[in-house]
Order: sequence, then C-alpha cells, then structure tokens
Amino acid sequence: MDVEAGIRTLVFNGLHTDEETVRGILDAGEEAFPRLARVATYDEYWWARNGWAPICAIHLLAEIGHRWAPLAVNTAILDHHGDTGDWLLEEAPHVLARMGPGAVPATAALMRHACTDAYVRVAAAEALVITALRHQDAKPGIVASIRDAAQREADADMRMMLVDSLLNLRDPDLYGYLRDAVETGFISSDYYDVPTLDDVYEGRLPPSTTSSPVELLRIFSYHPGYRYGPGGPVDMFDDLLVRRLVDAGHDRKTGRNEPCPCGSG
Repeated sequence: MDVEAGIRTLVFNGLHTDEETVRGILDAGEEAFPRLARVATYDEYWWARNGWAPICAIHLLAEIGHRWAPLAVNTAILDHHGDTGDWLLEEAPHVLARMGPGAVPATAALMRHACTDAYVRVAAAEALVITALRHQDAKPGIVASIRDAAQREADADMRMMLVDSLLNLRDPDLYGYLRDAVETGFISSDYYDVPTLDDVYEGRLPPSTTSSPVELLRIFSYHPGYRYGPGGPVDMFDDLLVRRLVDAGHDRKTGRNEPCPCGSG
C-alpha cells in the first residue's frame, strides 16, 4: 500500500476511512509515523473541514507504538484538548494506556502539567491506572507518581481527582492512605467518604476504571463498536452543547457515583 495515499484518504475521510486503508497504514508501521504525527499535531488538520482526522491519527499512532508516539499524542492533546469534546475523557485514557509501560513517563508528565486543562490531567491519571492494572510490574512506580502529584497539588478539586484515581486499583496497601486522605481532610468527604471507600474495596461498588482493553479502531465507522460522530450515539463535535456541558460541570463537584453532567454516564 502507498502510505502517503492511505494517509491522504484518512485526512479526507476521517472516521469513515475504510478498513483496508486503516489496516494498510497500521501495517506500514514506523514508515507511517512521521505523516501520522503531522496529521495529529498540525493546526491545519484540526481546523480543516474534517476535524476528525487528527483524532483518528492519534488512535493509529497509539496502535503502531512507535517510540516517539507518546510525544506526538501528548503534543496533540495539550495543544488541542479544547477541540476533542467527550473524546478526552472517554477515549484518551485508553489511547494513552495502549502505548504501554514505555509511555508511563510521558503520561505522568501530562498528569503533572499544572498549566493545562484539568480534564487532560484526569485522563492521564486514569491512563496510568489502566496501565498499572495491566502491568503489575509498573504499578509501584505509577502509584508513587500519582501520590507525589497529589501531595504537590494546590488545587483541592484536582488533588481529590488524583487521589480518587488510586481507589480504582483497589490495592490493599493503599487502603490506609485513602482512608487517611478522607479522614484528615486531604480530600473532601463530599466527593466520597469512608463507607464509599469500603464499598469499593469490598466489591459492593465497582471501580470506575478497569483494565478491560478497548478496541481503539472503534473510532472508525466500519467497526462494529463505532459510536462516535455526527448523528451517532455520541456526537463529540456539537461544540455548543459540549461547551455548555463543560461549563455546567465546573459549577460544582460531581460525586464519585453521580452521573457525569455531560450525559455520558
């Protein structure tokens, strides 16, 4: 397959790129990386008529697993998180985690990036937790990184979300830390309290993050798991609606077991 022609098709068709073209780009592996990285990070592709092409390129970058893929993906997210809608919290954690333990340093840096959007940092923290659940040898370093970020965090809401991400590990060694975080006021008990903590640890409440793999190619409309796009079950690019929902979400904290204000669950 002509990689350049395949990526031109991706740029033109975005979500509706055919399976043969997508598979051909993936099969090209590292040869496709430089062009995919440009599509994912250059403003011209985000501002083009088909704004889906960069997000599709991000998914393919994570699948290819090039050593520079974490840098390209993080750059795209940092520079264009405002253009991604629901994708940022629904898909980005799985995209970041797909790159495996080798991407942990870059993902941890994204989580600690105090100058970026809170949703970016939450997505990065969730990606780290997914990676820890899949790769037990990486868990100690990931736990230490999230705890350190929480300890240094000045914003109370962000600190709460970082600590909460650790609850999803249901690690017995973290129970004391999490309980102390609530009882000492390190995080607000309005978000979750000790009974909620116990419910998660004892299996009465499911964790909000699991290690179950997500098929990254479901971003494409040919895939049976496809659910994004104009007119689909989740239309990420209804900009007015997204902005209203995000603004509403900033008005108050959402409890751990409350539905997301964006309506996604």
